[in-house]
Order: sequence, then C-alpha cells, then structure tokens
Amino acid sequence: MKLKRFVPFLILMVVFTVSCSPFQKAEKNVYVSGRIEGDEIDVGTKVPGRVARVFVHEGDDVEKGETLAVLDSKAVLAKVAQAEAALKAAEKAAQAKEEEVKVYKKRLNALINKRKSLKKQLDFQLKIAREKKDIAVRDVSLAEEALKKAKAVYERAKADYERFKKLYEKKIIPRSGFDKAEMAFKVSMADFESAKENLAKAEKAVKIAQAGIEIVKSKYNDISSLENEIKALEATVRAKEKEYLAFLDRVNQAEAVVEEAKAHLSDTVIKAPVNGTVTVKYVNVGEVVPAGFRLFFNSQHG
Repeated sequence: MKLKRFVPFLILMVVFTVSCSPFQKAEKNVYVSGRIEGDEIDVGTKVPGRVARVFVHEGDDVEKGETLAVLDSKAVLAKVAQAEAALKAAEKAAQAKEEEVKVYKKRLNALINKRKSLKKQLDFQLKIAREKKDIAVRDVSLAEEALKKAKAVYERAKADYERFKKLYEKKIIPRSGFDKAEMAFKVSMADFESAKENLAKAEKAVKIAQAGIEIVKSKYNDISSLENEIKALEATVRAKEKEYLAFLDRVNQAEAVVEEAKAHLSDTVIKAPVNGTVTVKYVNVGEVVPAGFRLFFNSQHG
C-alpha cells in the first residue's frame, strides 16, 4: 500500500545503493529535498550494466531483501573467473616456492648433521691418536730404561769375558769358566741389541702416532669447509623464504581482487532495502544504466 500523506516541511530523502549484501550505513547517500510524499526511498545501482530482468512493477509491495532487478553479469562473471584463475596461478607459484624453500632447508639440515657427525668422528679419532702417542711415549721411556740396564749388563759381561779370556789363555782358569763368561757376554750383547731395537721401534711409534694426530687435525679443515657451505646455504634459505613471503603477498593481492570481483557480481542483484511499495519504476529489461542510476522509487512502510 502506498503512503499518501504529505509532509509540509523539509525532510531528508535517503538514496540506497543496493547489492546482494545487506544495506549498511556506509552505503547510504543523504540528499536534502523539498516537500515529498510520505517516507520515500530511491533504489539505485552501484555498478553500470544492462538490465537483464525486472521482477516488480509499480504498485507492488516488496519486503526487505527481496530481489527487484538483475543486471547482466556476463562481464562481471568473466572478471570473477579471470581473478580466480589469477589466484590459482598465484597459489600454485607460492606452493612451488614453498617446496623450493623446503628443499633448501633439507639440504641445510643435511649439511648441519654432516658437520656434527664429522666433528664427533674426528674428535674421537683425535682422542684415540693422542692416546696412542701417550702409550708410545711411555713405551719409549720403558725402552730407554731397558736399554740402560741392558747396556750395563752388556758392559759388565764384556769386561768379564775379556778378563776370563786372558786368564784362560794363561791357563789360570779352566775352559768351562771361560765358556761360561763367553756365553754370558753373547747373551748380554744380544739383549743389548734387542733393547736398542725396541727403543727404535718405540720412537718410531711416537712419530707414527704424532703423524696420526696431524692427519686427524688436517681433517678439521673439512669442518671449516662445511661451515662455509652452511653459512652460504643459510643465506640462500633466507633469500628463498623472503621470495616465498613475496609470493604469499601476491596470493593475498589476488584474493583481494577475487573478493572485489565477487562484490561487483553481488552488486548486479538489486534488492529492496526496506519493506515498502514500488511507487515508480524507471527502467525496463534491456536498458543500459550507469552506476548510481535510480531504478525504483519506493514508499516505505511504517
């Protein structure tokens, strides 16, 4: 039912720009008019387009949220599809970049574990090499002490041998006494030579152990090389993560474009802002209207 009362003073006429979403205060434009009939509302469109369908006629009562008309949405749908395709492409690129970051991080973790394992291994080898050297050094001390004793025994046995030899030659002692001295001399000489050989072996073992220590120490250079690789790879990972964040920004931007396109699609559906009666219908199917064009003039029901 139309409202027929006249208000003999200035009031505000509210122009609603409507869409599929509920009408919000931020979407209202307020104009000052002169005398108007009752509480009447302009219903317009936020987007330009060709009117595809009109669902109401002048005099029809409508409820808030009821669809009044629909604009041709082919162009808007195309923009939505284009925006969604761009979003999928951005998401795919971001996913690929994320996988790339994971690959580099995996390499980095492998290098870190390799460095840790190598250091543990070299620390153990260095410990063993130093223990071998300590043993070799102790063996040298023992060999030196044994050589010292063997030398003393040898020197005594040699002196006895020479003395008994002279006595035997002078027929002062029997053959058996000389033979005993001779045997002791030969044994002591063999022991002395063996002691010298043992000392030489012990000293050689010290040199070998020291060489082993130097070899292990040289392998620590491999750890330094790994650390340089790790630092370089860490820098690469940071760069790749930064690139990934840039790709995520593109995804966010693409999502915003999709939302905007969908909002425009929503704007092609014109709905009643309030309960009321269609007082005037300004458009027909097939007409092209600009953004902000008045489509209907409604009387609001109290």
